[in-house]
Amino acid sequence: MMRSFVKAVAVCFVGLILLATAAAQQPADPCAALKENQKEMGSSLRDWPNLAKYRDDDTKLGAPA
Repeated sequence: MMRSFVKAVAVCFVGLILLATAAAQQPADPCAALKENQKEMGSSLRDWPNLAKYRDDDTKLGAPA
């Protein structure tokens, strides 16, 4: 009887340890990657023809000859 009680306590103890480590591995913000992706997609959507690239290149060219 004592062995079965010790086994039950040991199983519960191991289960609690596994549960604690699983909870500790959770990221602080599980949606951080999604938010970053949304931010990048939003900037691409606002400048979909990539006009910022051409604007920067035009400033480097200077006046026509």
